[in-house]
Amino acid sequence: MASSPHDGRNITTEIVQKGFKDAMNIDEALSEAAVKPALELNLGASFINLNMLHKHNFVEHDGSLSRRDMYFDPSNRFDKKTFDAFIAYFGGATTINITTIANARARHALEMNRVNPSFTTLPESAIPAATGECAFLLTVFGSPGTLVANRAYVRFFFRNERLRLAG
Repeated sequence: MASSPHDGRNITTEIVQKGFKDAMNIDEALSEAAVKPALELNLGASFINLNMLHKHNFVEHDGSLSRRDMYFDPSNRFDKKTFDAFIAYFGGATTINITTIANARARHALEMNRVNPSFTTLPESAIPAATGECAFLLTVFGSPGTLVANRAYVRFFFRNERLRLAG
């Protein structure tokens, strides 16, 4: 989001809407729905600071697709081994669809539950956000009108923590 503050502070709904629209052509209503829960972290304010999102079971949660569970590493940094384990569930497929991402996410959570003695399932209130993560990936990295994502685009996004430039 080129128009977003580079220090991660004072992020408003309008900044998110413009950034999502300009970078990924995402509808304003969808981007508003994505930022609305975050605003609840800063009661009475119309902005958030990105560091406010580092709260267990808010954005970060056990069974993350690309971060180690908080039990192992509270830094919330990208973890190549965790992401590679998740992406391996897709085998040699070049695309990801609703069924494959749901199965991969469930298998990944089951494995994290097995190795993390303090694994917590998502609270019911966080389930829409977790399923929204998958829907977002399929929508942004797929073709318009389909829910089939290009696996290479998803990998690039997670590993580089930015969008791939067209061209």
